[in-house]
Amino acid sequence: MKIPAILCRVVALIVVTRDIANLGSVSRDIGRSNWNDTISAIAVEHTSVIDRPGGGGPPHTDPDAAIRKEFGELLDRSPTDAELRTYRQRFLESRWTESDLRADIERSREFRLRQIDAIIFRSYRELLGREPDAGGLESYRQPFLEHGWDEARLRDAIRRSPEYRDRLTPKPVTKPGRKDVKPSDEPDQKPK
Repeated sequence: MKIPAILCRVVALIVVTRDIANLGSVSRDIGRSNWNDTISAIAVEHTSVIDRPGGGGPPHTDPDAAIRKEFGELLDRSPTDAELRTYRQRFLESRWTESDLRADIERSREFRLRQIDAIIFRSYRELLGREPDAGGLESYRQPFLEHGWDEARLRDAIRRSPEYRDRLTPKPVTKPGRKDVKPSDEPDQKPK
């Protein structure tokens, strides 16, 4: 017996145990490439946060507030509109946490440069008694970025610099109102 095509249907079931913003990202084993093209009915059951895979804990805080807080603490600035949109999307669609955001910012070039600059400024102040000029700052940034320098290596380089060596060389002391006097220039002293 042949069953008419109109009565045939494929039944598939997907159990979703996490929040999904786009069902198109959930793969299917049959037929079309994603669920967005084939769903005809859906049933939603609410489960508590504790029932979710990965355990309990409070739901995410306000993504925008968390993003602004981390940018302020780590980069000392507010996020741009584009950064806010990008990170908000990661919070909502990929279930990012503040820890995920912090780790991502700490991997950024901007954060790394801030850390490097702090090391350079501190080393200059402590070893040379001044802040670096623009040329010095840039010349010492490159070895950090390109060769993996650390603070000890920077301090060694500064200690080998002519400026550092000049700071350690004692300067001749002159008495007020007198020129430097060489021993041959002193008047003859009368014997006693």
